[in-house]
Amino acid sequence: MTSRFETKAGVGDHFAWLRTRLALERTAMAWIRTSIALIGFGFTIVQFFEKLRTMQGVAPAAQPHAPRYLGLGLIGSGVLGLVLSLVQYRHVLRGHRSGAHAAPVGVPVTIAGMEDPLFGPVVSFGVSGPLTELMGDRSYRIPPMHSGDASDMVREIRSAPLLFGYRGSEQVDVPAVEDLLLRVAQLKNDLPHVRSLELDLVLVGTAGATVLNAVGRVEPVADARSSWFTRRLSTQAGDTVGG
Repeated sequence: MTSRFETKAGVGDHFAWLRTRLALERTAMAWIRTSIALIGFGFTIVQFFEKLRTMQGVAPAAQPHAPRYLGLGLIGSGVLGLVLSLVQYRHVLRGHRSGAHAAPVGVPVTIAGMEDPLFGPVVSFGVSGPLTELMGDRSYRIPPMHSGDASDMVREIRSAPLLFGYRGSEQVDVPAVEDLLLRVAQLKNDLPHVRSLELDLVLVGTAGATVLNAVGRVEPVADARSSWFTRRLSTQAGDTVGG
């Protein structure tokens, strides 16, 4: 039996700021439509009953001033709604412009782990986006991995300059990316029943990396990994035991 699990970010979504701004605009428009409708109904009621009162053959009203009061109440409610909508809009907009709710800034990357029928666990890395997919700009390693492997994976892709301050941009937290690569590699090496794990949107900022979307697939393992899987030995000094 195959099971799937998926996690997605809520408020940490990369486009949360934009969605909040659009929601603010829609809310303001709803306030304005409702307020204008109340004001229009107020004037209509007053004019209608004033005209009705002057028509011949119509009995005098028991409360002749009630339509005027009702109309003024509706007009006042509409004006109050317009004022409240303006106050709410300016208050939330000021918070957005102050940077308290600004959209997160960083470089989106993708880290994936898969099970290859020949090599066993494989980890890949690349910058997210259609250009990476078209150009095949990804790096691959076979777990177990060490820190040198993670460092090489980040630096050997053609789009690596985006992570290191390309054209005056801020350098992102590369050690956080390398740490995440090592964690995914360790998970794939230790848990063969996790057939695939894709962190398809990791936002790397100047201080840390945030996983915004992750999809994995878990299956029962019929045969454990045998020794004929091609596995690379570590060449990092100090990672091997001397004879």
